Amino acid sequence: MGNIVCSLLLIFLLSSCGSKIPFVETPAIVKVETLKGVLKGEMSLADGRNINLDNLRERPYILIIAGETCETCLEEAHHLKELFSEQGGIPKNVDIYTLVLGGFIEDATFWAENIGIQWSYGVDVNSDQIFKSYCTGFTPCVLAVNTKLNTYTRFVGASLFSDWQKETLKWEF
Repeated sequence: MGNIVCSLLLIFLLSSCGSKIPFVETPAIVKVETLKGVLKGEMSLADGRNINLDNLRERPYILIIAGETCETCLEEAHHLKELFSEQGGIPKNVDIYTLVLGGFIEDATFWAENIGIQWSYGVDVNSDQIFKSYCTGFTPCVLAVNTKLNTYTRFVGASLFSDWQKETLKWEF
């Protein structure tokens, strides 16, 4: 009897190999929250710019914080790249940034080049302090910042781009 159960389990596992569960079906790890205030921290981007989050006040922005080995982060980045490809480019009215945890710009560059992302990416200048301050210890963590309302919405775990858009106003391509 034990061999039959093991055989059936093995057949089930093998038949599901290669099937892909869309990342959007994974529930959020932490309740989505909209909070008042301005994000604080500094990021170093691969193009050589250092950006203080306090100074990002003119346009809404999305700050994606990704773990280098986080599969959901990679999958989200691939889907975002596909969305932008379908739309003919990144949004013109919203800035998109990805911070890769770990503090080394070479790691962020390797991560971004493997995906082929078209938006800005880099690392936290202060040893992942932005992640520690805003993300409750989990990735992916997306902070959708509405500079007009002086609010940010935190998405921890898998989330939908349409939800990000609601927080940063309609994306124009």
